[in-house]
Amino acid sequence: MKLLQTYELVAALNAILGWWGRTASATSSPAWNISGEPCSGAAIDSTSFDSAAFNPAIKCDCSYDNATTCHITQLKVYALDVVGRIPDELQNLTYLTNLSVGTTALSGGIPKELGKLTNLLSL
Repeated sequence: MKLLQTYELVAALNAILGWWGRTASATSSPAWNISGEPCSGAAIDSTSFDSAAFNPAIKCDCSYDNATTCHITQLKVYALDVVGRIPDELQNLTYLTNLSVGTTALSGGIPKELGKLTNLLSL
């Protein structure tokens, strides 16, 4: 993945999870890389996005630019006692198709920045 894009994705993911008091633990299995290339490990392998052990979770699609560019297409923070609002940084995940935040205590309005997620099919 391109360096600037990778930096922006890692920063966005960490900010989003930070708003909700969560991190993607590098010690939990399976996990994705939260300091370098997020589209690695469980984010691109056969690990099921619906697996209870994979939470919070991301999945990436690495088919862009002749399979040289990956984009985060799914984000899950499911049933983790997440509270607060939907962070503005979510707008940086422009290829997101699925945002799974079920059984959470999110509050506040839906930020207008979600309108920038033109690929979002499931919330």
